[in-house]
Amino acid sequence: MVNQHQTPDTRTRLVLAAMQLFWDKGYNSTSIADVLQAAKVNSGSLYYFFPGKADLLAAVLDMYHEGIRPMLLDPAWAGVSDPIERVFALLARYRKSLLDTDCFYGCPIGSLALELHEPDLAVRERLAKNFSAWIDAIAECLSQAKARLPSDINRQELAQFVLTVMEGGVMQARTFRDIAYFDAAVRQLRRYFDLLEGAGGSAPRKPDRTQIKKTREKNNAKIVVGESIYFWDSAAKRLEYLYIESDGGFSRGPVSIDNEDLLFPDTTFVQNGKTMVYRSGWQRSNATAYEVVTEFKSKNAWVPGFKVHMVRDGALKSSGEQ
Repeated sequence: MVNQHQTPDTRTRLVLAAMQLFWDKGYNSTSIADVLQAAKVNSGSLYYFFPGKADLLAAVLDMYHEGIRPMLLDPAWAGVSDPIERVFALLARYRKSLLDTDCFYGCPIGSLALELHEPDLAVRERLAKNFSAWIDAIAECLSQAKARLPSDINRQELAQFVLTVMEGGVMQARTFRDIAYFDAAVRQLRRYFDLLEGAGGSAPRKPDRTQIKKTREKNNAKIVVGESIYFWDSAAKRLEYLYIESDGGFSRGPVSIDNEDLLFPDTTFVQNGKTMVYRSGWQRSNATAYEVVTEFKSKNAWVPGFKVHMVRDGALKSSGEQ
């Protein structure tokens, strides 16, 4: 029979105290005395529930596993219906934890897995169980978005990759005490998902369209409106664009990504039976805008063309003239 010092509430206090200490100090640096002091219980109560420190750790990992949906997933996904956006909403929750702790926060499961070089079998199995639950939650999102992703994509492996990005981003942000490292990892993951959706199945996202306004003639300020449509060429296995202007001109070609910039290599612009070769480079100026520089080929040399300030989902203001 359990006495008043050995109630389930006492066990919960011990597990919660250990959970906090393992996060703050690490498992190896936390002593039994630390746990007893934090939980305000005596040693007899602790050993009644937990024969050893590893058993206490196993209970902590069980509590993390039980709380993954109510404590982590449900709050992160509240109000987010799009399955892919749920992936990034979950990552945003880790980002907030990093910001709130000056990049001290670390994924508790990842931190323990790194710290424990040769954990007991029961502990290792529980670490794996926590990771698996996280991966399965992401895989569920990817399954809900299956029509937007390539049919041959391995969704379980992609979910594992998302976990790798999260853990790696958190680790680097903590090491450098700089959120930029986490943001860079998530940004590249977002771009990868964009490419996957571009190569997706029967229900891809609406193609990204960008309207471009630029001054084509300085004297009478004639404005030509153009629209670029980006799509995945499954045969060539690359991202391409089709650019069409309001006066009938058009061009088509590939686009590549260099860090945060977009590169449009040499291609031919056709208008009224005439052609000219041009190339463009888009340099990101902020989270929603690019500075675009275009050059035209004249004989064997490249000459300056025009510059525009391109803003996503909005009007583009010309920052230069041809």
